[in-house]
Amino acid sequence: MQDIKIREKQESKTPIKIVDRKSIYKEKLKENFYNTKQKLNYNTKEDAENSPNEYGIDKIEEKTKIAFNKGINNFNRYGKKSVKTTKQNIQKANQKIKQKIEKNTIKTANLTVKNTIKSTNKTIKTARQTGKVAYKTTKQTAKATVKTTKKAYQITKTTTKATIKGIKVGVKTTTKAIKATVTATKALVSAILAGGSIAVVILLIICIIGMACAMFIGDDTGAGNRIVTIALKEVGNVGGEKYWSWYGFSFHVEWCACFVSWCANECGYIESGTIPKFASCKNEGVPYFKENGLWQERGYVAKPGDIIFFDWEQDGLADHVGIVQKTENDTVYTIEGNSSGDTCRQKEYNINSNVIYGYGTPMY
Repeated sequence: MQDIKIREKQESKTPIKIVDRKSIYKEKLKENFYNTKQKLNYNTKEDAENSPNEYGIDKIEEKTKIAFNKGINNFNRYGKKSVKTTKQNIQKANQKIKQKIEKNTIKTANLTVKNTIKSTNKTIKTARQTGKVAYKTTKQTAKATVKTTKKAYQITKTTTKATIKGIKVGVKTTTKAIKATVTATKALVSAILAGGSIAVVILLIICIIGMACAMFIGDDTGAGNRIVTIALKEVGNVGGEKYWSWYGFSFHVEWCACFVSWCANECGYIESGTIPKFASCKNEGVPYFKENGLWQERGYVAKPGDIIFFDWEQDGLADHVGIVQKTENDTVYTIEGNSSGDTCRQKEYNINSNVIYGYGTPMY
């Protein structure tokens, strides 16, 4: 072909064929146009008069325009569809986001409600526990108040009973004294009328005064000694069943207070209200004597029949009790049930010993 030229390489002088592709494409395009022109049937005279080149160009332009319009139509159609699909996808995405937000909101709300319910239940539980504690405290306080009231009533009842009995005894003693005085006076009058000597008359007067004093004053030491005499007979008893079973227990207990109560009962002092019936030193025995003004602290010179209380642990609470036998030369001698070896024994202490808590002093 004519567009192929031969150029020599300056360095090596070797001929090189250079292909002009642009010229080749141009020639082929013209040839195709010509062939196309020959094959087509011309519909009009005007078409027949056009050259093959012009015809080919027209056809290309026509085809291009058709293809362009078709492409535009397709783009518009698919573009609209794409836009619609995109909108739908956006709507679906928005719907999913909305649902997710709603779901998270509901989840958060449920969690909040759950936490609120949990907190409320905890508050209710705390309130119930507080209420139970308050109810229990109130119940215990009421129970203690009732117990204290009953105890105070019992003490008052016992004291009143003892007072009444003491009045009766006083009246009886006074009556006896009056009777004795009347009898002695009659004897004195008879002696005088019979011409008795002055010595006899004076002796009778002294006897009358002595009997009156004995009647009115009474024998305090003797009354205290009676419980000592009873207690001494029990020395050597082991186990104390005799005393705690008498008190009303069906099993072995610490029986020192039961022993003192048993001895007092044997003398009639519980019935008269002189000594209380008690099984607890710190809760019954000590309070009775203190509340009735019948209490003496350590260092007191105790008399026979006084009730001695001990504080072994030095904590300000009575742990043990016994009966004072006597006090001599700063030494107090006692009789104690439930002493060492679960036995009734005689013991002795210095009147200032730290183990002595104090004394109950019955009005014999």
